[in-house]
Amino acid sequence: MVRRLIPVDCGRLDVECALPFDLFNEYGVLVLARDGRLRDEAHLAKLAEMGLYCYDSGLNEAERLPSQVLGDLAERFVHVSAPGRKPHPGEYVEISDQLHGLMTRHPDMCLGMLLHHDTGSYSRRHALFVAALSYLVAEQMGLGLHTRKTLIRAALTMNLASFSLQDDLAEVSRPLTAAEKVILSLHPWRSMELLTKAGVADIDWLQAVLQHHENLDQSGYPYRVGSEALTPEARILRVVDVLAAKLSPRASRSPFMPGHAVRVAFERERGQLDEVVILVLRRLLGKYPPGTLVKLANRETAVITRWFRPTETPRYVVSLMWPSGHPMHQPHTRKTNQFGCGIREHTSLPLGRIKLDWPKIWAQGLGYAG
Repeated sequence: MVRRLIPVDCGRLDVECALPFDLFNEYGVLVLARDGRLRDEAHLAKLAEMGLYCYDSGLNEAERLPSQVLGDLAERFVHVSAPGRKPHPGEYVEISDQLHGLMTRHPDMCLGMLLHHDTGSYSRRHALFVAALSYLVAEQMGLGLHTRKTLIRAALTMNLASFSLQDDLAEVSRPLTAAEKVILSLHPWRSMELLTKAGVADIDWLQAVLQHHENLDQSGYPYRVGSEALTPEARILRVVDVLAAKLSPRASRSPFMPGHAVRVAFERERGQLDEVVILVLRRLLGKYPPGTLVKLANRETAVITRWFRPTETPRYVVSLMWPSGHPMHQPHTRKTNQFGCGIREHTSLPLGRIKLDWPKIWAQGLGYAG
């Protein structure tokens, strides 16, 4: 297939951020390579005057694998939320709407893949996972389309003011400094302020961001408002945010298993978090939600890629690591009722970073028709 050059919207380029793709002139001559940086605004203006182009993917959206689309969406989210880059609400709306479209067609893939997909940023992966899981909780609660879309937008932007600090804290194991405590205590308000200054006028979106750390008993922050003031979106985000933190690995610990994470995440927050949301979340996840890592009888590490009833043992999994701990070049689907492929126990990846091709893994899971 011949790849074609398409015009680049220069308004989306930022002199402070690495380029997300190669830039070419109208004749196909490379002007600036991917991950390169524009020198300044004058440099950008000069290039824009000549006209900038990039190669399209060579495939229509409908022809691409859903896992590839999700991987590209995650990469774009990291780019638009890069440190020092001014928020552009239209970009977040586009990413949110694209994630919403994927959630309606492939909720299992979105939830499971975003639990592990390496974006290079703990905080951005966390935001994407919270967006996906919050959407599913709202859907289970029968909440409308506007609420579900608002949850995605709020989840992606609720930590705009603290992304960098959260990334740093995920890599260390130590008490917070006084300055870090102040940043975290103010980040809901500061994130809302950044969105407001950028032109966001959607009150539901802004309120969800501002209230996502408030508790029912007025013990939250930044304003210590109580249950009567909290929006449905804020209640859902608060619960999902707490759980998502337990499901993610940190420098000091491995991630919690799904069932254990639900118990640990909420046992100390009785009276602080919405019990209805907790109950819906508990029923939704069950023992083997998509993204759960398991050890098979043959000692391979595998991942659950589809939804199964809470009381049901998954019928198949996708193996991604050999018993030696080395990643498989090509993931393999295993039927759990076959000899040596039964689920032995929950597991997790080693704390040392192992590069896994999650779009390929999920392509294998989605392509299984047995």
